[in-house]
Amino acid sequence: MDNWTGNRWKILIFTMSAMGVLSIGGHYKLHEASRCFNSYGVPKIDLSKCSQLDMIMITKAIQGISRQPNQCEYQEGDCTDVISTDTDAKLQECVGKSTCSTTVTVSWMQWCSAYSTYNYVQYGCIPVKDTLDMCIRGGVHSTLTGFIKSPNYPNNYGPVTDCTCNITTKPDAKLLLTFVDALIEWSKDCQRDFIRIYDGHHNIVRCGSLHRNFNYTTKFGSVLVRFVADGQQEGKGFWMNFKSPQPVTVQCSPTNYIPTTEPPSTTTTVNMNTEKEDKNTEKLAEKENTHTLPDANNEPSIAGIIIACVISLAFLVVLTVLLIRFKRKRHKEKISKSPSSESNSSQVPGRIRGSQHSRPLPDPPVSPTSSDKNGTFEKIEEKSEKSTNCTEDVKQDSQEDSGIKENPI
Repeated sequence: MDNWTGNRWKILIFTMSAMGVLSIGGHYKLHEASRCFNSYGVPKIDLSKCSQLDMIMITKAIQGISRQPNQCEYQEGDCTDVISTDTDAKLQECVGKSTCSTTVTVSWMQWCSAYSTYNYVQYGCIPVKDTLDMCIRGGVHSTLTGFIKSPNYPNNYGPVTDCTCNITTKPDAKLLLTFVDALIEWSKDCQRDFIRIYDGHHNIVRCGSLHRNFNYTTKFGSVLVRFVADGQQEGKGFWMNFKSPQPVTVQCSPTNYIPTTEPPSTTTTVNMNTEKEDKNTEKLAEKENTHTLPDANNEPSIAGIIIACVISLAFLVVLTVLLIRFKRKRHKEKISKSPSSESNSSQVPGRIRGSQHSRPLPDPPVSPTSSDKNGTFEKIEEKSEKSTNCTEDVKQDSQEDSGIKENPI
């Protein structure tokens, strides 16, 4: 169910783009070409009904499954799908030429659950005189539709190119710009070769390849289209149609200067390959419009402000950590020098805190209590008795010694 829905949307989008090209062609006659795969030989599609003064513009290219034998053209009710990628790339090479013949291939049609039996192409022949060359000074007035192209299209554009086209209609009207074909050198942010569309406050940039019949509706009634090539690599270029319900005036010329019209104050750039707004090309547009845009050097850079804030925050964090560690260290030192610590150290027996050569402390005098007075007095009496006995013994010894001396043997 999902595959069927996806292919259904592809067919719807393709049909709408084909209808857009039909409206571009207007009074131009459309031709058909097809090829069945059940015939012999190499399958080819010939787009040969345009004259040498015409350019081929493909409006429709599909593959389908025929319901009748030898049926090669599309008929209502056929199961169809967009043409294969390989065949589409080959057909795109035919766009802009006066005649073309290319091979086509059979491919599996997922929506139809079968292989295709034919390829069908619808194309128109656009006179070369109806297309303006961007790099040739000239223009048209009071036309509802027309074409502009890069120099030498469908051949490669020149090595160094810088041309503009000013497309103007009534202020209350809008312009529909459709790229029939586009193949320009691709570069990051479209810094080399590019197409730039100045549309009021919008600045649209295209580079690389663009799928057939991609269109852009302007927001204002006047736009400036600029094509620039730096000469490093050449491409096929582009072929673009413009259309408006009101009369359109176009003026093209080569240029080596930025357009004199006031460029937009805000820029939106779009990359061709992604078809989304790319903010990186906004910087490129500002560089190219430095003559009117404000000087970016006088304005603070957002990235610089963010970096400065991050550095300041990191410095504050480091400073806070160092301050906390310093306070903790001071607190520990105060605790070590407090009286409680000194009292604890003085309780160590026999040593004085803080001295290298410690000595024993004298025993503090003990005052006897009432309970042990009798015991103390008894100890004193015993000591006195011992001392008297010792004196008596000494006296006796001295007397004996004297007796010996008086009576010698």
